[in-house]
Amino acid sequence: MPPDSSNRRRIGQSLLGRSGATLIVLTIIYAVAMSAVMRELPRAEDLSRLGTTLFLACGLTSIGLLLRYVRWRWLLARHHQHTSFLAGLPAYFAGFALTATPGKVGELLRIRYFSQMGVPASKVISCFVFELSTDLVALMILSVPTVIRIPATMYALVFAVFL
Repeated sequence: MPPDSSNRRRIGQSLLGRSGATLIVLTIIYAVAMSAVMRELPRAEDLSRLGTTLFLACGLTSIGLLLRYVRWRWLLARHHQHTSFLAGLPAYFAGFALTATPGKVGELLRIRYFSQMGVPASKVISCFVFELSTDLVALMILSVPTVIRIPATMYALVFAVFL
């Protein structure tokens, strides 16, 4: 039996609070470690010039991840599964913790968190497969300029399309 809406809200707020607290603690640890490393490097002034570039890269990456989450919510809505935007955000990002696993199956960790919000595992798996498929199509489109310049890579593209 799926949890009622008040239970969903409580779970989402709890997950969001813990995720936020963890992010703050990790950010502080990272900042302290980076300041210690920067003092020890003889070329630290060269790295400090990268600040704007790194800030811009982090911003663009954050926007990209947020857009992926919006797509994920759209996919869930197509399955008539509605979750709170803020409650689903850390549940979605938790999947990226194990994204380096073969086939990205570590992203299925999301099942654990979305099931607590009343979303069946079958719906999460369906959205996951669709998301991976669209990622593959995007990568194939991005690889077209390489295929044009290096014809031998055509075999790799044909193999990917075949799969």
